Amino acid sequence: KKHCAEKAFRMAKDAEKALDNERRQSLKKEQRRLSQERKELKAREREVTAVRKASERAARDATREERRRKKLEIRMQREKFSQEQKEAALRRAAERIYNKSSCTQKN
Repeated sequence: KKHCAEKAFRMAKDAEKALDNERRQSLKKEQRRLSQERKELKAREREVTAVRKASERAARDATREERRRKKLEIRMQREKFSQEQKEAALRRAAERIYNKSSCTQKN
């Protein structure tokens, strides 16, 4: 009887150890899964951040280029207007000279 009781006790202890091992393995597996999920989440967040920053940079570059283009266009318009004003002034001066010379030829 004593031998059967010891054997039953050892079997119960072995079963308890096996259950503990199974629980530990299950817990480790769950922890690895959670760790992997956190890594994947951080990787996705880094990717989203990189895409957002690239998008913001592209928007800034486009805005900068648009401002540069507008400034250039305004400068070209000013230069054109200035050139037109010079040409108009030269025409007026030429007309005055022409009118004076024709007046002196009549006299």
